[in-house]
Amino acid sequence: MLLLHTSDWHLGMQRTQTATYQKDHDFFLAQLCALLDERHVDAVLLSGDVYDTGVSRADAVRQFSGAVKAICADRGLPMIVIAGNHDSGDRLAFAGELLRREGLHIRGRLSDGLEPVVLDSGRVAVWPIPYFMREEVRRGDGTPCGSSEEAFSILTADMAARLDPSACNICMAHTYVTGAPLGESDRAARVGHADAVSHEVFSAFDYTALGHIHRPYAPAEGVRYSGSPLKFAFDEESQRKGVVLYDTAARKAEFVPLPLLHERRTVSASWEELTSPALRESLQGAYLNLTVTDRVASRALTEDLRVLYPDLMICNGQAAEESTGEGLTREELRGLSDEGLMKRFLAERCSLTPTERQTRMFLQALEAVRNGGDPA
Repeated sequence: MLLLHTSDWHLGMQRTQTATYQKDHDFFLAQLCALLDERHVDAVLLSGDVYDTGVSRADAVRQFSGAVKAICADRGLPMIVIAGNHDSGDRLAFAGELLRREGLHIRGRLSDGLEPVVLDSGRVAVWPIPYFMREEVRRGDGTPCGSSEEAFSILTADMAARLDPSACNICMAHTYVTGAPLGESDRAARVGHADAVSHEVFSAFDYTALGHIHRPYAPAEGVRYSGSPLKFAFDEESQRKGVVLYDTAARKAEFVPLPLLHERRTVSASWEELTSPALRESLQGAYLNLTVTDRVASRALTEDLRVLYPDLMICNGQAAEESTGEGLTREELRGLSDEGLMKRFLAERCSLTPTERQTRMFLQALEAVRNGGDPA
């Protein structure tokens, strides 16, 4: 069989306050379906983070529904999906029993069971492990596991004891494997590496289809991240995005890059250069991170540039001279206190000056949030 491994779609992710990546995802899904046909793929593995939030946007749900129809209904291919840390396992696995009959196998929680999805008349067994909290896994004495390494070791040891050695055994998991490179958009994985596990916990399997890290990466032979299909941050600018094809007969994985609707570009230039027709033409169709070397950062600067570059996402200013009040240099911005940032924001966005009571309430709420409390 030829399996397609993908992950971290993050359907519904906000690109700006008013826009999502819906068109980018539509373009990716069209490329994915074309690849299914071109390479005669036999099944699709989606290793978590289908959605960007647990309470999914309606348009994101429709988009996933359309993808499932294209894969399972229109092409008759089995599709195996696990929940990631951004997903709500319960919502994702809704009507799982009914959907399974149509070829869609969704595992949202550990309580759904750790039974394999058997393909190709028993010659391939896919073992899906949805995202979980380590405390959900119990030791032999009934106490909860103290680390993700321990929890994964217990789960994979149980599965290893039930593997058919004559089959190609594949694991699906959504976790951070020690040593995997982290990027700006790998928000959850960056926090303390609390869920880090070694690649050795997957050693019983012929192939492990991982999700969670957005960079395509192989921590070990037979253990791979497909990476996200889109570039969600500017430090991914030079990365290739795509999917992994795994041949169960040859036991061989191949990363297949796919084109993107929008690339990302980071450019530092003067105002005159940025407004020149030649540079404007070269940057069309890309999400942009622009630094204007001879202007200070301000809301007006961003608005002026957005007229020229509708896909502008980040606008920075750099200036050797002191700020004139029209904006702030990066150094000045970094030097502002929390109170100063709040006052600057209200002045620029709302033309307001907070009262002493409002300032005090803001600082109290900020302190409560930082301490894990309720700001209300």
